[in-house]
Amino acid sequence: MINTMTDYIAITGFSDAPHPEKLKLLAALKAVLEKNGFHVITGKTLSERIPQTPSPELKARDMAEILSYPNLKFIIDISGGDTANELLLHPENLIFPGRNTIFTGYSDLTVLLNAFFAAGGSSGVLYQALHALMDHSGLRLTELIDFLKNPDSRASLVTPEGRFRKHNRMQGIVIGGNLRCFLKLSGTPFMPNPDGKILVLESLGGGPERIISGFASLKILGITGRIAGIVLGTFTELQEKHPGIVVSDLLAPFIPGDLPVWETPEIGHYHNARGIMIGREYVFEGSHCFRI
Repeated sequence: MINTMTDYIAITGFSDAPHPEKLKLLAALKAVLEKNGFHVITGKTLSERIPQTPSPELKARDMAEILSYPNLKFIIDISGGDTANELLLHPENLIFPGRNTIFTGYSDLTVLLNAFFAAGGSSGVLYQALHALMDHSGLRLTELIDFLKNPDSRASLVTPEGRFRKHNRMQGIVIGGNLRCFLKLSGTPFMPNPDGKILVLESLGGGPERIISGFASLKILGITGRIAGIVLGTFTELQEKHPGIVVSDLLAPFIPGDLPVWETPEIGHYHNARGIMIGREYVFEGSHCFRI
């Protein structure tokens, strides 16, 4: 029975089936959240389909049921992979009317973070919550709990630090996320309007050719000529296998020469990463950023 006086957090898996080790972390995350006073529900995308990837129909049914909770504060998705865009087949589940639900996920969930914003103006966090449990310092877990308790503050979890490659200030609503997965929205009604936005980009896989191809696609789509700035997170495979290559140098031929570029090691797939809010306005000044 739904308690209308209780604030809920839903843990979901709208992309591929999680690895068994990730499911162990899921249990630990749920325990930590409940210990801190949150009421946690586990979505059917995690409880009904192991080890199979959930069908589009199950994803739609799960989202509809989750959205029926009247005090749903967060949807924390722990999955990743390739199939999050199946939920776009059911656009009736992309709008969170009359509530301030915040969706949290990373990598392949970039598709949903941007679609939720484009379809209904909902904000989300580009972040893998399970990484907070992998940070042995305990700092990220503290930041995650603080953010869940007070998401309207200038929480450190969603204000990464970095540096400008060009210029020293930019401002705009943040869109983007994983480069490959953001490009899945091309030609769909779920691609956010890029005008005046700050585009965040990061990548797990891909050598220089694949990253260059993604940057070229952004220019072909006309996106790089309409945005107010770019945030470059980590490009894991590129930086580990090609340490001499600078990502911003690969990007340079595909953006206007005067476009601000801000680089940060705190957005991406590393376990000590922080997050950033999609669909919220930020100011980037020097090495810092903050939400408006």
